[in-house]
Amino acid sequence: NGDPRHNPYADLVAGGFSFPHGYNWHADNLRDDVDNVQSDWPCFESSRLQDSFGPGTHYDVPRLAQVLRNGLQESNSVFISAGGPLGAFMPLGGEMALAGGPAANPQAITVPGSFFGLGGSRLANSMRSSATSPSTLAGEQVIMGSGASTFWSKAWLGELWPDSEYASILNSGNLPVGSSPGNFHRKLRSQASLTDLPIGSRYQSLSFGADTGPEGAIAMMDCGTALQTFQHITPLSPPDASLTPQAASIADAVNEVLPATLPCSSPFVTDLPLPTALPYFAFTDSYPKSVASLFESYYDSDTDQYAAGSIGLERPLDPATAFLCVVANTPAGPSYHEELASAAVMFGLRTFHRAGEPGISEAVVQQPLVELLEPSEGQIYKNPASFMLRWDADFVRFDQQAFTSGYPINYDPEAEFAYRLLYSADGGATWLELLTKQEGEVGQRPGNLALLINDSAAGSESFLLTTDPSDFPEGEYLFRVEAYHQQRPLHMSHHQVRVRVLR
Repeated sequence: NGDPRHNPYADLVAGGFSFPHGYNWHADNLRDDVDNVQSDWPCFESSRLQDSFGPGTHYDVPRLAQVLRNGLQESNSVFISAGGPLGAFMPLGGEMALAGGPAANPQAITVPGSFFGLGGSRLANSMRSSATSPSTLAGEQVIMGSGASTFWSKAWLGELWPDSEYASILNSGNLPVGSSPGNFHRKLRSQASLTDLPIGSRYQSLSFGADTGPEGAIAMMDCGTALQTFQHITPLSPPDASLTPQAASIADAVNEVLPATLPCSSPFVTDLPLPTALPYFAFTDSYPKSVASLFESYYDSDTDQYAAGSIGLERPLDPATAFLCVVANTPAGPSYHEELASAAVMFGLRTFHRAGEPGISEAVVQQPLVELLEPSEGQIYKNPASFMLRWDADFVRFDQQAFTSGYPINYDPEAEFAYRLLYSADGGATWLELLTKQEGEVGQRPGNLALLINDSAAGSESFLLTTDPSDFPEGEYLFRVEAYHQQRPLHMSHHQVRVRVLR
């Protein structure tokens, strides 16, 4: 994330063998009002370099977004962006701000002025750039030496303090704070007088922060063309967004009631041109474009603007798809937070169900509703030598309805599942594997695949349990079946019943 000239790896430069152009494109463009040293650095491609990204962050936002996007696509995941614009901020840790303000914007916090070599108390917000928070100490902060010291921290090199302060860091974990010589203070990078800058650098003349502006959502999605990109907008009169029938259906299924309208100050659209120059967008060798498909809207602000909805994000080359539930509604006050959180959970579940519809690229196989048919709840066995465990897996929603209307009546991928049988003689405090009588942990697919029973055929499955009195003395038992997808360890469904054995 630092100056590309500090990159030590030859395989990351232009023409690099394993990861060409893997340096930070947005730290500096190697020229200022006086000097242009781009030709002195042929290991970088100057047309890719910018002084910053979006409204002024020097982080390599497109690459950080690409790491997250690729991870979601590779794992075929459902990702819930719950509240506010997608990718609007790119915090890396150690930021100074208060989260969760109006419109989900980070707010300034009050800190001692001595942090900045100043008196009294000051408002600071290192998440926002000074352009958006002119009355506060806003933007990225640099640790500097006070007095005549020329030290300033270059965090991307791990240079957080001068060697002379090693003992202080070792003893207290902190640097001495103040404006007198021998102490240290923070300074806004846009206002700092930084020494030993490389020729052609403009570090201190820019307004830095973790605020990525509308460009952050573009980088997160990285889809479309320069004339049609995914963006959040800020209407002059923020509308209330209306609940759609699709959103109401999942709320009804979980017996919840969602507000008919919710405020939305940043609805998303899918067809706006690039708002500023973003050179990275055109370099598809480093950033191959994904294809975004809007599945459905959950809150609409008008016909072309969406406050919440589900999106499939497919990587065409080396196909992989992520599913995003984008909830751009923003809490206007404390009373909206609970409603927004509840809505995000329900919409994420609805997006998960949409992600499994047959015909969708890289569809997510849905979890079955598994049920023990035998024994029944509360059944009593008198001196049993054995009894049958029988279960079934139906591919329907938890309320026994179709996941969505997009699923065919015969949707039944049970051949992709295997089952695990457990029992407990102490009310569920401990569980034993039914096949081995060894202790097991519920809810986790066992590493030993011999403990799983593959689905044998369409219809119900069964297992004849021998109930020797030494293994099953008189008492009350819980029997549990767990259904696991054979390729997705987190895909698990279960059902358990309580029975009594009399001897």
